[in-house]
Amino acid sequence: MSRKRVDTRYIDKIMPLLKSNNTSNSFANSSQVPEGKSTKKNLFDKYFIGDILGEGANAVVKLLQPIGSSRKELPVTQCLAIKIFKDRKNWPTAKMEARILQGLEHKNIIKFKGLHREEEHVYLILEYFHAKNLAYILQKRKEKSMDEYTVKIIVKQVVEALAYCHDRGVYHLDVKPENILVDKNDWKIKIIDFAFSVKSIDNSRVKRYCGTPSYMCPEVLQKESFHPDKADVWAVGILAYKLYTGKAPFKGSKAVEILEEIKNYSLDKDALKSCTHDFRDFLTKTLRRNYDKRETMSQLAKHSFLLSTSSKRKI
Repeated sequence: MSRKRVDTRYIDKIMPLLKSNNTSNSFANSSQVPEGKSTKKNLFDKYFIGDILGEGANAVVKLLQPIGSSRKELPVTQCLAIKIFKDRKNWPTAKMEARILQGLEHKNIIKFKGLHREEEHVYLILEYFHAKNLAYILQKRKEKSMDEYTVKIIVKQVVEALAYCHDRGVYHLDVKPENILVDKNDWKIKIIDFAFSVKSIDNSRVKRYCGTPSYMCPEVLQKESFHPDKADVWAVGILAYKLYTGKAPFKGSKAVEILEEIKNYSLDKDALKSCTHDFRDFLTKTLRRNYDKRETMSQLAKHSFLLSTSSKRKI
């Protein structure tokens, strides 16, 4: 089997701290993030770069596979993932993402393994989770949507993971199907891509235009300062609606078009005609235009929709 070995012009010095168990939730500054160091023995004495796992505007994520293994019989527990930033200018973003991920230890959040930069590239080493992203899974389903029971299983894990983050002053700010990996064998999820996330112990207002427009809350679309926790809550509501109906509640190619739809918004009775009262209430409390009236993530984690067993099982 032909394999592509690593281009050592750029990455022969990577040595992420794979044996580190440092998961401290407190960082005085970003300089505390571990970086790769030059050593005679490096990561690529044991691994080669395999398939592309995902790609975004600023980075591509690839499989790090043990040398001597085959794609057909992949040793999943021995693999890693490498996020390769396309421009060295992304170093501040990569370092902040590493800083945030290193402080998180949750079963539904991708784990940080190491960070390194070279002359032309920046690399983030991550846990490998053998799964597809939620957008891909939706697209492959004939009906492009999911039943309420399946939505509950997925959204419950997302909410619990984000509530854990919020309790530690971390806010994702780009919650969407593309950033949620799902193992279809047991529907376990992992949230990925914290590139837009912020750390704010007191949930102070921030002003930045980031994320995906169709998942942005009104205050972000209007480029106002906003409370990051309420931005994540809104995105969870959009996510739940999209999973159940197969479409976003607010459409538009421009922010002004989406804002106009939000302004005139009411829950689509036809799209939600067969859902339970609990699910409808969950959507209502996440998609309130007034952010002061939106639930917190901790409140959502205790919502009856996520705790009830009334939804019919149909995975």
